[in-house]
Amino acid sequence: MMGSRIKTQLLVISLTPLMLVMILVLAFFVNASKDTLEERIQYRGGEIAAQIVSMSEFYFYTGDI
Repeated sequence: MMGSRIKTQLLVISLTPLMLVMILVLAFFVNASKDTLEERIQYRGGEIAAQIVSMSEFYFYTGDI
């Protein structure tokens, strides 16, 4: 029983720093991808707004109701 406790403690001690590093790297990647997604959404929103404006002006110029 004592041997399995020591093995468990060694496993936890050896894996804890690895898990912390993985969490930090994952947080960095999530933050970077979130910023990229926000930029893409803003750019796409501008494109959609420009398309909507041109579509709404179509009826004004053609006189078609």
